[in-house]
Amino acid sequence: MEPTINLNHFSSIIGQPTAVKLLQAIIATNRIPNALLFVGEEGIGKRLAANCFIQSLFSDGQVNLPIEISNHRDILWVMPTYQHGDKLLTSSQAIAQGIKRKVPPVIRISQVREIVEFATSKPLNAPKKLVVIEDADALNHQAASALLKTLEEPANTLFILMANSIQTLLPTIISRCQVIPFRRLSDNDLATVLTQNGYSDILANPTLITIARGSPGLAIASHQMLQSIPPELLNQCNTLPNSLMAALSLARKIDRSLEYSQQLWLIDYLMLLWWDSLHRTDLMAKLESAKQALLKLAQTRLVWEVALVNCIQL
Repeated sequence: MEPTINLNHFSSIIGQPTAVKLLQAIIATNRIPNALLFVGEEGIGKRLAANCFIQSLFSDGQVNLPIEISNHRDILWVMPTYQHGDKLLTSSQAIAQGIKRKVPPVIRISQVREIVEFATSKPLNAPKKLVVIEDADALNHQAASALLKTLEEPANTLFILMANSIQTLLPTIISRCQVIPFRRLSDNDLATVLTQNGYSDILANPTLITIARGSPGLAIASHQMLQSIPPELLNQCNTLPNSLMAALSLARKIDRSLEYSQQLWLIDYLMLLWWDSLHRTDLMAKLESAKQALLKLAQTRLVWEVALVNCIQL
């Protein structure tokens, strides 16, 4: 008997009609691919859509009987991690433990080995096992290569990969997946999501809305970032440093006070802040160069020193 589909499983997804239609069709026709690839900006609903899809696939259309995804023995949810001693910690776990991070998290070969072991065993309670790989962009090359064979021969396992950009993945991984595109939300849909989640005050901050680029998740994350950065440091960043000493001092404070993710976010914030007040394209180019250097894991203190010295107002 083919599974029934109940549209209420997807009713919480706002602003993604194409993705919802494709996922509903997969359930309705019972044509389940080996792997799905959810592609789109961070914070626009990929994680929510994965949850809704799993609920619909596993609960056979019974909306009143939601499954516990986090505790389900046939579901493995994988996220990028930091190595801390002999433990792997997700971003949220590292934050909770107060661990300062200077590099982005990655999905490691040890995590892929766990995926392979999980995928080769039989499902216990569900028709299929299911592996969700969040931020698949963070697969290092060794891990991505190790994942390929399992994607080719998944046995009784469905994979859902999430990525911010298709360009960041190996073509061989992309070719083994059915791509589900996610789009940036319209202004109205963005406002609806923020209001529903208790963040309507963000709508009064045009800088945060611009940084969000149609992503409720980015808008909320930016709001939280803004709250996490020391007010004194933010005040210093409101204007350009006017001397070599001021530039070096600010670079030192940023490097000492902020972790990697905060520093990346601060560059985006400064680009908008300084553009609104100064309208100087040369500053934008210098800040963009600094951002690219951070993304390439250059020494953070040096990146800020070079960028801020070059931005000194003569």
